[in-house]
Amino acid sequence: MNTPFVGGNWKMNLNFHEALEIFTQIHAMTSEFSKKTEVVIFPPSLYIDSLATFVSEMNSSLLLGGQNISNNVNGSFTGEISAEMLSQFCDYTILGHSERRNFYSETDSTIAERCIRAHSIGLNTILCVGEPLEVYGSGKSIEYIDNQLNSILTKTQKINTSSLIVAYEPLWAVGTGIPASTHYLQQITFEIRRILSDIFDETFSNDIRVIYGGSVSVDNVSEIVSIPAIDGVLVGSNSLNAKLFSEIVKIVNKQNDSDVLV
Repeated sequence: MNTPFVGGNWKMNLNFHEALEIFTQIHAMTSEFSKKTEVVIFPPSLYIDSLATFVSEMNSSLLLGGQNISNNVNGSFTGEISAEMLSQFCDYTILGHSERRNFYSETDSTIAERCIRAHSIGLNTILCVGEPLEVYGSGKSIEYIDNQLNSILTKTQKINTSSLIVAYEPLWAVGTGIPASTHYLQQITFEIRRILSDIFDETFSNDIRVIYGGSVSVDNVSEIVSIPAIDGVLVGSNSLNAKLFSEIVKIVNKQNDSDVLV
């Protein structure tokens, strides 16, 4: 069984004191569960160094991740953060988030380059894929996601399943408060694993973790992680509240324990 995963994407939110307080609370509230469930916080980049110091000093099980990386190694790229820089403080990076694709015109080609950079230095990757509303409405979601995964992953070499997580985040569910239905998620995540099997092989498809992101909350997370093909969640707004996020971690951990007993 794959290790369950809960990620908290803070995006461009919180001042430093709020971030440190929430992170401290999450550490205290999830310490019982984060040894079984991988819990990763993706804070604004300015806060990563200080939070990494906290993790070290408190011997915390929480992990840190960046929200994006550059596809360049170094040089005259104002405002960019390289994979090498991030890897000094973080275990993970998010790549291909829908907000990066929409607001900054990131493409599958640039995301593939960043994926290669991350894996070349051992930085674990959350690769986000998902369809916009018009594609969903036309019934062509699977073809769209198939193209995304093939465009990115066929350009990479020798990816280890432990260093890559595929996050399905339909654009029409991100930040809207309207998550994908359980029936739809069952279908889509089954197809994602089929596509991964076609790109790599069945063993890779079974061993890689597939998670869901898109209006995840305390109210719906149990239903989401009850789907056999889903190994966890990427949480947005609910990760800005330590109590809500910790409850999500608890629910995911409990679901995993139930699956083990079955």
